[in-house]
Amino acid sequence: EGASLLMPSYAGYESFLREYIRATRDNPVLGLKDNLINSIRDENGHKPFGGCTGFGCGAGFNFATLLSDGELHACRKFPSPLGNIFQDGLIKAYESEAGQRYRAGSAACRGCRLLPACGGCQAVIYSLGLDPHKDRDPYCFYSNAPAAS
Repeated sequence: EGASLLMPSYAGYESFLREYIRATRDNPVLGLKDNLINSIRDENGHKPFGGCTGFGCGAGFNFATLLSDGELHACRKFPSPLGNIFQDGLIKAYESEAGQRYRAGSAACRGCRLLPACGGCQAVIYSLGLDPHKDRDPYCFYSNAPAAS
């Protein structure tokens, strides 16, 4: 049923993240996870944190999803096949050309200095009908992000 949930507006999401960061100051239980928080941290002169996985988007990098049929995917949140471990073996599937493409992230983010700690979310990009290899996360509001091409 999650596929039928409505997405927040872009401005609404930015507002939520700003409010969330304010709330973390008084509530030690709240942690930082969303990569896009780094936009606000940079704006406020703070170093970026590691994002969702410690290194921005971890699709095909520091995590992968293995299905029971042997299919290895870069991310559990969207179809992102790297290969099949029964046919290719784990290392070959992980190091595949598809794996290299997911690890590189979106071409639209490659000139951004926050890429190592952000890169948006490839699953969000995909879920909005865009190409995670080419398009920037539409929820990115980083003022110093490279211009969309």
